[in-house]
Amino acid sequence: MKKAVYATVKDVVLLAEMNSEMIAASGHDPGLNQEELEQRMRIWLETKAYQSIIFYDASRPIGYVLFGGQVEIQLRQFLIRSDVTGRGHGRNVFLFLLKDIWREATSIHLDVHPSNSRAISFWRSLGFDEKVERTQLWMDKSKMEWMIINFGEEKIKY
Repeated sequence: MKKAVYATVKDVVLLAEMNSEMIAASGHDPGLNQEELEQRMRIWLETKAYQSIIFYDASRPIGYVLFGGQVEIQLRQFLIRSDVTGRGHGRNVFLFLLKDIWREATSIHLDVHPSNSRAISFWRSLGFDEKVERTQLWMDKSKMEWMIINFGEEKIKY
């Protein structure tokens, strides 16, 4: 990663494209088309419900993060594009976030679909323990089970 830039509403098309890639890799399809993904991202950024940062390797976007909070981080979306995975970008991006963006964070919460073994392995590789809770999320009136990985209340140090 050579550059990190906070996203604005001007970036919703790019963010929605990367979100679509993340959805395909996750094993969970919320049933939203590209236009709906763009609209959802636009609302999140305009209302400041979440912040997003796009990561670049030279001039090419290689991934993004969407999160809320400053002390208790809700990590909504995290993606390193599939054509650049396996090169340490994910780890470098996460360590950058911890060191430079989430300096005040005491906890980080994220949801991982149980079938997304690659994501589960990634988070475990960073040394985090998983806390499995079964919850019910209602999306399009369907019941879904999710695995929640909670990294705890202590400050994460790298």
